[in-house]
Amino acid sequence: MELEAIRSRTREALRSRVRDGRIAGGACYAYKLERKADSSGRRYTIAVVDESQAVIVRRIFEEYLDGRGLKMIRPSLNNEGIRRRWRGGAAAARGRQARSARSC
Repeated sequence: MELEAIRSRTREALRSRVRDGRIAGGACYAYKLERKADSSGRRYTIAVVDESQAVIVRRIFEEYLDGRGLKMIRPSLNNEGIRRRWRGGAAAARGRQARSARSC
């Protein structure tokens, strides 16, 4: 019973953050996280577009919409030295990037 109450409060807190335009999760490719403080001094995080990486994400979307699959996009990015933000590899290696509105 208490576990369900904790889950419910956690979900509502995350929804509230999103409604306020704040981050409810971790960092995503093509975004920088910035810490801010509200008028009461309470700190929160917002996502700001990182244009240097956003260009790559837009390219991935364009190529994907042109019919190229992720298995074709990834090698071209790797050959150009374009790497994922974490653990090396191409930006396209995270397949869901080409399918999501925010490339998490």
